[in-house]
Amino acid sequence: MDGKLLLQAIRSATQRTRAMEALEKSEERYLLVNQVPTLVFKGYADWSVDFFNEKVEVLTGYSKEEFDSRRVKWCDVILPEDLDHASNVFTEALKTDGAYVQEHRIRRKDGEVRWIQCRGQIFRDPEGKIDYVSGVFFDINDRKAAEESLRATQERLQESEKTLRYFASQLLNAQEKERNRISRELHDDLGQSLLWLKLQAGVIDQKLESDSQKPRAECAAMLSCLDGLIDKVRRLSRDLSPHILEDLGITAALRYLFNEFETHYPTCCCSSAIDEIDELFKLEDQINIYRIFQEGLNNIGKYAQATRVSGVVSRKGDRVSFLVEDNGRGFDVLQAMTADVTGRGLGLASMQERVRMLGSELQLWSEEGKGTRLSFAINLPQNAGKSIAGN
Repeated sequence: MDGKLLLQAIRSATQRTRAMEALEKSEERYLLVNQVPTLVFKGYADWSVDFFNEKVEVLTGYSKEEFDSRRVKWCDVILPEDLDHASNVFTEALKTDGAYVQEHRIRRKDGEVRWIQCRGQIFRDPEGKIDYVSGVFFDINDRKAAEESLRATQERLQESEKTLRYFASQLLNAQEKERNRISRELHDDLGQSLLWLKLQAGVIDQKLESDSQKPRAECAAMLSCLDGLIDKVRRLSRDLSPHILEDLGITAALRYLFNEFETHYPTCCCSSAIDEIDELFKLEDQINIYRIFQEGLNNIGKYAQATRVSGVVSRKGDRVSFLVEDNGRGFDVLQAMTADVTGRGLGLASMQERVRMLGSELQLWSEEGKGTRLSFAINLPQNAGKSIAGN
């Protein structure tokens, strides 16, 4: 009998020891869970939730006991406008392996709205029904606030850029009008005055006696000077306002640009392959294309010291590609764009803006000692040629 009592006592002591060990392990797990910087939960299909740490009150304002007693369910704290989204994410997770991540807003007990992220895993019973959900909640309110601030900043930047683009296009249009005005004055006023002076000098030359060698030589020098001035005025007038563009179209105007470049820089081999594109662009766009090529060739002539220059305008389907390149000394693109706003940098900025007005982006490559390549492409609307010609 004593042996049986002893055996029972040993068993009872063993059970108590095991119970104490299990309790200690449970307390250790509870303490460990409370150290985790997240909110650990076990949820059920009716939105009731068991929480395994005290952080629930910090996050929601509701005590752990209020959730454990089912007086408050998780659907009670989710904002009504976010509840459908949360349900849909959960439903979609049921179609896969049960893992899901969702972000939604909750309303704390004190009325404050906060963003949280839930990472959960759905577990099923042997019949395939939802047994429970296990997961963690993260407070992501600060992250969402930062994202919203960044989004608002980006929107303001986009609006500012849009405003700058508008003013830049208006400035270029005003510049074009002023160029036209000056070009007309040069051609009509100064040009005509120089022609009149040339005619008068010719009349004076004819009236001089044949033996008046010195005055005749001076008249000849004057006529030569006037010819040079007239030529410069005409060229300046053409550069300011490309009348050839209005008279013959963009194709002829671009070919003329390359021919003129070769005339002024005879030591540079200049080639061009320009497809017919007159019917594809309205006059405003043709002017922008012309100015881009004009500025590109002007930069090559001033800075590149190139021996070869080529230009290509190629149409393939509803896309027109434009290219100007040289084998000159090249340059640092970033430095040119940022350091010198009065010279080449201003010209590059102007080209970039004109390309944007054409609905494209300027591709600019240059490397010191290896030349420069400038290109852009324009996607045409369907029946572009017919619509422009019709206008």
